[in-house]
Amino acid sequence: MGRPGLAAGAVSTFTRLRALVRLNPGGVLDAVGRAYQDRPLLFPDEPLDYPGYGTASLTGGQLRSLGHRLAHALQGLGVRPNTRVVIAQRNHPVYLLHMHAVILAGGIPVSVNAATGAQFLADVTEHTGAALVLTDPATISRATASPAGQAPLRRLLQRGVTLCVASGADRMAVPVTELAPLVAAAPDTSVPARRVASDTVVAMFHTSGTTGTPKLCVWNGANSRRIWKIMMATLPAGARTRLLVAVPFSHALFFALGTGVLLCGARLHAQSDLEPERLLHNIARHRATSVFAFPHLYMRAVAGDLDSHDLSSVKIWATGADKAHAAHIAQLTRRGGLRLAPWLPRGSLFLDSYGSTEIGAGGIMQLWPPGSTPQPCLQGTPMPTQFAYRIVDEAWRDVPAGTEGRILVRSTTAFAGYWNNHDRWVASRVDGWWWAGDVGCRDRRGRLLFLDREADSVHTAYGVLRTLPVEERLLAHPQVMEAAVFQAGRDPDGLGHAVALVAPRGALKAADLDASGLDRGRLAEELREWANTGRSGPPLAAVRVVGLDEIPFGVTGKVLKTRLREAYAAGPPAFHQYDRATGVPG
Repeated sequence: MGRPGLAAGAVSTFTRLRALVRLNPGGVLDAVGRAYQDRPLLFPDEPLDYPGYGTASLTGGQLRSLGHRLAHALQGLGVRPNTRVVIAQRNHPVYLLHMHAVILAGGIPVSVNAATGAQFLADVTEHTGAALVLTDPATISRATASPAGQAPLRRLLQRGVTLCVASGADRMAVPVTELAPLVAAAPDTSVPARRVASDTVVAMFHTSGTTGTPKLCVWNGANSRRIWKIMMATLPAGARTRLLVAVPFSHALFFALGTGVLLCGARLHAQSDLEPERLLHNIARHRATSVFAFPHLYMRAVAGDLDSHDLSSVKIWATGADKAHAAHIAQLTRRGGLRLAPWLPRGSLFLDSYGSTEIGAGGIMQLWPPGSTPQPCLQGTPMPTQFAYRIVDEAWRDVPAGTEGRILVRSTTAFAGYWNNHDRWVASRVDGWWWAGDVGCRDRRGRLLFLDREADSVHTAYGVLRTLPVEERLLAHPQVMEAAVFQAGRDPDGLGHAVALVAPRGALKAADLDASGLDRGRLAEELREWANTGRSGPPLAAVRVVGLDEIPFGVTGKVLKTRLREAYAAGPPAFHQYDRATGVPG
């Protein structure tokens, strides 16, 4: 690809198959450069900080050239086989380039979302024994703006860790090494070929931490290679694909998807600013045919005026990292330019995947076509190339269809374990099956219904309430933008009440609610009745109407229910009086 005489837009099937067969996790950038030398592939919405590469788009050849320069520069800074290198910077697709450059240099990239803060960054660096941190001026400035942020970075420097930024080292409050001059002086010749074995540690990613302390997942040569090969064989991506990605670029899913998309020769437009209006604007601007974002961003996008934006180019929406909600999926599939048959409505497909950083990549899929009615909690069936699943009880015994239990998965792309934490790894494994902490059930058609995280389920005097079905019910109300159901209070037997925080449409902040004049109490009672009507199981005891900023979210947009349980540990919200025997407002 990219050779004289070949059209810049052509990506042959042979090129894709050759890259698939020859795929080596240590030579991804080489493969991309060889296959798509002159083809623009990566379109960042903010330019790179490396001289000569700060253009509006980067071709396969440029990605290869810069990757080689970075790898040589990193080796000059002491990166050797298995040297851990933490990458924590502003949200930018350069994460992908930095990670592959570290792998090319022989090191192990440790991807960290910089929004987790300086203390978390330092903890991960120390836990992994990393010698180098790739960061940027924005992250350093944010950390050093307070003494609390400066202390962890100074502790790393005292331990001999090198902090690197691409440029702007002279403006930093702590000593840092400037990488851009080293990259400019480095050759763009190939780094000596590295053979990545099946058990070679390729990269590490921290989990979301929604149920406690985040863990570091190890991806090795075997699962990385399988992930990319499966993606290259199954991704609906090619020469005409214009994929818009708006996610935290530190996430394992972007490492998997971004690499797969580049190997397929598709155009990848990357949005760093995770704002819904920007997403909708960029869809029209780039004429995006596919969009990949996390459910939190979709939730905020559909709460606005979708009809004021041109979404006619979209054929596929896709998501991961959390369960997409039926109400939001329905709004998106009504828009788009896909018509599967003359008698079917025009719209778009929504690809909802079930997976986790531990599992490696989404392998249980539910596809919602235009005109369909998305079913709450339905997660679909396993891809035969990756997954199988079972529903079991606490003794790991299979339960019948329709019975709730733990979701066990068996995956060809599963991770290799938690870094320095085999106890946690072994505790969730049994005979080749992995339990990620989720609960659900199988319907009579063999499809998975995802119901909750076991740690987030609410234990009441009337039994266990699974939170996702209640949230889905609340989100079906026309005034609701976001809903979080959790347990308030915990008596000596571990029992409490199911309550919900609900953010109405337009209430991004608490101040928006104050200015709206909305009768919160009346809406709360209406929503409580709405959630309980026609539903079996324990009741939702109360609803509190809040601004979206009053619901705690993690760095990937997941609700941090651990914090909500801590905040409401004393019991249900004080604005309702409860009958303590029933858990229902009086």
